[in-house]
Amino acid sequence: MQPAGSPATSATSSAAPPIQDGATAAPPAATSAPASLVTGQGASPTGAATSVLASLGEIVRGQGAPPSAILLQRPPRVRGLEVAALIAIVALADLALYQGGGGGAGLAALFVGVPAIVWFASEPRTRSPRLAAISAILALIAARCLWQSSAGATALGMVMLPAFAIALRMSRSFLPELAASALGSMWGALRQLGGFGAAVARWARPARLRAGWAAVTIPAALVVVFGAIFAAANPVIQGWLGSVFDLVSGVGWPSPVRFAFWGGCAAAAAALLRPAIRSIASLDARLGAAHLSEPGVEVPAASRLALARNGMIALNALFLGYNALDAVYLWGGHTPSGVTHTAYAHTGTVWLTVAFVLSTIVLGALFRGPIEHHARGRFARALAYAWAAQNFLLAAGTFRRITIYIAYSGLTQLRIVGICGTTLATLGLAIVVYKVARGRTMLWVMRRQLDALALAVAVFILSPTDDLAMRYNAARIAADQYRPLLHLYQQPIRPEAVPALLALLDHPDPVVREGVAVIAAAQRDRLRVDDARAGWLDFELSRHRALDALDDAAARLADVMPRDRRFATARLRGVAYGINNEDERAGDEGPFDWHTRNYAPRDN
Repeated sequence: MQPAGSPATSATSSAAPPIQDGATAAPPAATSAPASLVTGQGASPTGAATSVLASLGEIVRGQGAPPSAILLQRPPRVRGLEVAALIAIVALADLALYQGGGGGAGLAALFVGVPAIVWFASEPRTRSPRLAAISAILALIAARCLWQSSAGATALGMVMLPAFAIALRMSRSFLPELAASALGSMWGALRQLGGFGAAVARWARPARLRAGWAAVTIPAALVVVFGAIFAAANPVIQGWLGSVFDLVSGVGWPSPVRFAFWGGCAAAAAALLRPAIRSIASLDARLGAAHLSEPGVEVPAASRLALARNGMIALNALFLGYNALDAVYLWGGHTPSGVTHTAYAHTGTVWLTVAFVLSTIVLGALFRGPIEHHARGRFARALAYAWAAQNFLLAAGTFRRITIYIAYSGLTQLRIVGICGTTLATLGLAIVVYKVARGRTMLWVMRRQLDALALAVAVFILSPTDDLAMRYNAARIAADQYRPLLHLYQQPIRPEAVPALLALLDHPDPVVREGVAVIAAAQRDRLRVDDARAGWLDFELSRHRALDALDDAAARLADVMPRDRRFATARLRGVAYGINNEDERAGDEGPFDWHTRNYAPRDN
């Protein structure tokens, strides 16, 4: 028996035309059947059909049925433009990552240049809103790196590069398909790189001598042998060869680590230029291939209706009680005895966000199938809408908790993450409510929620969170709210946050004023060292903006700078840690009277 997909030995027809990767192969024509069917002369149509059926029966009764689809297409040969694109991507990665150290302008050039190279070398290209969105995100990542690079921006950019390459070839590039295609591309990167190497080797061979290398290699070897003999016999040739050897040895050859880096970049570039396009058939089979849930004739089971109805009634009652509790203690400001207002606001924020996620899962799981459309499920759906409304009230209470605690003790990166997480959970619940109201499938829900997650991550990474946090905290400190002083020591101060810090040089409290002057001077020294070491590949706008702001404030900084910097630092740290280590008191959320503080500074 022939191997699957191989032509019959007696077939006389040419190979079938190529088909796209992943498409279903057309069934073999009659001329591709066994030889008795191809060469049979004078056979009647009935006899031919009988012979075809008999041949198929023999195949089925043999070692096993043939596969449902046979891939007849060989990958197209690598074009010269693709080889040039691969070399350009490796050179750009070497410039941005190896020589530049992965920062500033180098990363910006990488995240702009690689998509441009991939787009130029790709054939064919698709245009879709998702490709436009991915391109816009890559442009924003490049701008963010030029402003101030970070590990998050670098990681996001590296993830978006294969997403761009795949979306360039897929019009419906949702996150699950992008992930599957990216993993498939990584798995086959070395195989694709081998195709590039084979293409280069094929072009290197002269066209007339491709049948055998002996006509080239043997004469070259003879020249080397006789050249060595002449060099041994003539001191002039020995001097020439010595000069050539000295010249070559003086060249700085790349290190083995750099060669390995080039190899990894070449494999990644091959995967970008020839990505593997994958779909996840199990998702379509389990969640439905369409986004719109069409009403059918099926009647929801009585047990399913009872489950949805009773569950919604119980959850509505529970959420109504909790929201009533928040109405009194959170919104009304009447805290229970023994618990302060900020302590009540701070407790439970994470757990309430978990409750939103769980509500999304429950709502999506209960309202699937006939209950979404049938008239018998109308009451359960009305209860679901009421429960969703209570979830949104709960979300508003969670945001209220976050804002109260931020106003009390300042803004940090982690609290910005909390805001983004609560917003994302609320948006996920809104997506499920829209699904129930508009009859969407769970496949639509999953794709839209993953889109929302990706968008939330991108917004957080691309936003100037350091500058936002410092601006807010400096404004609170200027208004005599001293608890945010703690973040000057517990949170890193990045270049984009330095200009906002300088506003505290005019604070009326000498403890704050002098302590901030010491911090600003330390930042100036560090930024000057970094700027002196950085080349053009590490250029960052935020660092130059911070240095310009420090130079503009140099006169004020010199006036405020204390003689004993260690004492000024210890005194400000004592204020910051002393306030935050004390138990909260009634009215503690009001302005701090720095004139009457009655505790000694601590150096810790």
